[in-house]
Amino acid sequence: MSPSSAGSGEPTPTWTALPDDNAVLALLCDHYGLAADVFADHRCWRNRSGTVWLAHRCVDLTGLERLDVVGLRVRRNDAQPSQASINLMRRFFATATRHVLRLDSDDAVAAYWARQTRHLDPPEGDGYYVVIGPRGRVLGRARVSGGWARPELPRHDKLPMVIGDEPALPRPLLDRGPAP
Repeated sequence: MSPSSAGSGEPTPTWTALPDDNAVLALLCDHYGLAADVFADHRCWRNRSGTVWLAHRCVDLTGLERLDVVGLRVRRNDAQPSQASINLMRRFFATATRHVLRLDSDDAVAAYWARQTRHLDPPEGDGYYVVIGPRGRVLGRARVSGGWARPELPRHDKLPMVIGDEPALPRPLLDRGPAP
């Protein structure tokens, strides 16, 4: 059964299409220097908890209930406007030109996966940054504050088993199957 909205007896919709999804996505494109058409085939939806999700334009969630997750999370309801989810970054942000931290060596990648804070002075100042490894793959996100970059990784991301000749990816992306 659906929760009711403020005593009206009407069910609260599970999903609401954002009328300003272009504004949400345009802000991310502007902040990270992405091409304006990178999200052209997608639209944003807000679920009951306020989290913004990205799905293909052909998906219509209107009236669907008992579905809490669809597509890729753009950001939580309490996140800063420029804070995109790590999975969204990994899928769409490889061509970012602003707020980018490029790791130039396997040692820097290993330090990132080990969640080691690094000192740097990025030209864009404090805020959220997309982290790109030496082979051009988006590894994740970091938050820069006062000249220090702190890696932000999902709890399930671990130091990859292979660094060197192979692309550095988090263990879940390397495995693509059940854990041994």
